[in-house]
Amino acid sequence: MLKELKDFKPGDPNLAALRILLNGQVGAGKSSFINSINTIFQGHIATEAFADNTGGQSFTKTYKTYTIENRSVPGSSYAFVFNDVMGLEAEEQRGTQVDDIITADQLAIIDDKMIEKQKRIREAATDLWIPQVAVLTKVDEACPLVKKDLRTIYKSRYIKELIERFSYKLGIPVNCIVPVKNYHNELDLNENMDVLLLKALTHIVNFGNDYVRKCPYRNEETI
Repeated sequence: MLKELKDFKPGDPNLAALRILLNGQVGAGKSSFINSINTIFQGHIATEAFADNTGGQSFTKTYKTYTIENRSVPGSSYAFVFNDVMGLEAEEQRGTQVDDIITADQLAIIDDKMIEKQKRIREAATDLWIPQVAVLTKVDEACPLVKKDLRTIYKSRYIKELIERFSYKLGIPVNCIVPVKNYHNELDLNENMDVLLLKALTHIVNFGNDYVRKCPYRNEETI
């Protein structure tokens, strides 16, 4: 999976990169998800992906754009970028793929206001044909079985119920909800964590690339 993601190019040759917009409540793990992906691509624990302030409009107080450095080609990055959102309104999300970051350990207590906010963002994105994927983080903290062995994640009845519950509340298909464990206090790479994170990113990139092929907006180098 890693090689395919490193070799990925958008379906439209006019586009330099696929833009992935991360949306979620405070503490959900948006930045940790970016750093976890960066860790896998760099081959060692990485503290921070690179912030890119050079392209297009700058919304310093609204979101930051992060690229993943391609060290095999100095000065270059891989063909997808992340926007870490801080209060971005739905109508400002045109031309992006929306990814909701949700914590598994707090999913049961997310209040109705947060769900309604997520629904509005999802509906606005759907109106623009923008695909959405929900990333379920901190799965190890939600289920003792998974905490003991991350490989049991798809055998956990509790995680399955959480995914189905969130699917029902938000209206997002079950196969568009991906469970992961972000890097947090680990000192070395963990293959089981990498598999889940790379599966999630592959899912996101594939959905986003499908959108690129039918996207009506062609005046941007990055979608």
